[in-house]
Amino acid sequence: MGQSPNKLILPVGLESANDGNVIVESPMPEMQRLLSLFQTFYGPKETHAHLSNVIDLWDVAPKFVSTDRREAGQDGDCLDRTFEWRRKPYRLRVEPATLTRTDGSSYRLLPTGREELVEASLRKIALLPGHGIVATEGGLTVIGVRFSQSMLRREMGRLGHGITYENLIESLTVLSHCRVGIAPSGELLGIQQSPMLSALGWVNRADWHANRDALWSAHFHPMVSAALATFDYRQFDHDQVMSYRFALTRWLHRHMASDCRNAGIMHPVKILLSSAIANSGLLNHARLRDSAGAMEDALEEMKSSKRNPVRTYERIPVMECRKLADVQYVIHPSLEFIGMSKAANRRQTDARESDHPRNKRKIRYRWL
Repeated sequence: MGQSPNKLILPVGLESANDGNVIVESPMPEMQRLLSLFQTFYGPKETHAHLSNVIDLWDVAPKFVSTDRREAGQDGDCLDRTFEWRRKPYRLRVEPATLTRTDGSSYRLLPTGREELVEASLRKIALLPGHGIVATEGGLTVIGVRFSQSMLRREMGRLGHGITYENLIESLTVLSHCRVGIAPSGELLGIQQSPMLSALGWVNRADWHANRDALWSAHFHPMVSAALATFDYRQFDHDQVMSYRFALTRWLHRHMASDCRNAGIMHPVKILLSSAIANSGLLNHARLRDSAGAMEDALEEMKSSKRNPVRTYERIPVMECRKLADVQYVIHPSLEFIGMSKAANRRQTDARESDHPRNKRKIRYRWL
């Protein structure tokens, strides 16, 4: 299903089932250091297995659509959205992936929550020793992952998102052919335009029978790779986010982990419903009160979760001429979320300080 995989740029010693498409480049020590920082977490060691990295801007951009909007038309329909991140406007364009059925007919799909879960699971696997890939292409850092289908399916099933083999292949095809561009409003949209998985190396049945240890390979979007080099990522509770049923809950938790860095007992998180509607792309209800209901369902899911990031929240209606015009939510984070945010702040600060030339030989790891 789908087209042939894109070109892979891999370090020396990493084999691929698609040797004709592989360019081999030696990993530099500096790139290995960047990968090591990406795979290292702060805080109590018993929590590290739950953690992953939220990528600034990339993970809060409204790239995904609801299931009922999944299939795109045949006339080149693209998903065009505007959103704000840290009070700065951005434009998003998603080009649907074109896939081929067994009868030869084609269809076009936009990414949904299923692709979100697959990409997040791949990034989690990339944190495991021996499974993260780091290399260079044209002088730019490339980060990727080695994985097997069974490994990916186990990772998704572990947190309640079991997936069939057929659906997994379809999602990987969508991720490797669905092009995403994100840029500040007023600038060229194609500045970061690339497939969500910028390269994908397949292992077919013949490859697997020839080598039972053969693994698939994927490169993440250039924005993810750029974050590796600039430390624009933060640790967050991956397992908790992946356990949520609602895509909106996952978006809201990532938004809080990425952007609400000074959250505390005396500093609650404030978000307007209109902001969540514009920036998540997941609240498409005709009536404002229905969107408010969905937002409150997401907050309740966070509040009642195992390692709840939300202790409590307040709902403040904004009225205009006796009509509901907006709702402000004042979210009081839990002590666990505050501790996670402080650990993420310290980790990011230490990583950036270690990148200074005078500190590169003495990287500091502070365990909170």
